[in-house]
Amino acid sequence: MPLFRNTGSLARKATLLFGLAVLWGPVMGLSALPLTTIQRQSLNRGDVLTHLQRHEKGGTLTVIGWIEAPPAQVWKALANTSFQKAIYPSVISSAVVSVEPDGSEVQRAVFDFPWPFDDRWSLHRAVKYPSACTLSWEREDGTLTGNTGSWTLYQSEDGKSTLLYYRVFFDPGLPLVPESLIQYGMKKEAPGIVTHLRRFLTNPTAEFQATSSEMNGSCAVERKI
Repeated sequence: MPLFRNTGSLARKATLLFGLAVLWGPVMGLSALPLTTIQRQSLNRGDVLTHLQRHEKGGTLTVIGWIEAPPAQVWKALANTSFQKAIYPSVISSAVVSVEPDGSEVQRAVFDFPWPFDDRWSLHRAVKYPSACTLSWEREDGTLTGNTGSWTLYQSEDGKSTLLYYRVFFDPGLPLVPESLIQYGMKKEAPGIVTHLRRFLTNPTAEFQATSSEMNGSCAVERKI
């Protein structure tokens, strides 16, 4: 079966050969991932690749897609919790609870779940690595009982676009996770990781435009795809 779903055209689902490689984590250079020619072409067409490794009550989700903006702009949007609600409709609220001595942030987010499920919340510790254009987080508390993941940004050759690599382990904290909820997440929420961010950066809020990108550290990654 295809390891990745091509959301640009389900009839052209790209069969990725790096099912194991995707489990190594996003800190490795994407050039080391054996993307096939078909997958690269699919990404270049603007498609979003998604993969779900199922677990007993949740799963590990990986999403890859191009953003038509340089890494510094994408980083600015992702590294500031105040923009999360504007970017993602499923985020009801997102805020920094505290900043720790090591620079990590304890963040609290509330997520909208489809009826008939109650909304879920997560308290997690986020660590930013602006020099590597990587942001990771690990759950500490919440009704969302699994929420550990990372964003990693890769720059295009001309520096004008960013390949977003998103990976998260999630467990919604439900006694039983119905297949309908999994399908909802894969069809709507997973590709939305990329498509909602694209939409936001195409038409950013006034607050985003007025916020200096330096407040979250510089993100000028040298890794190029």
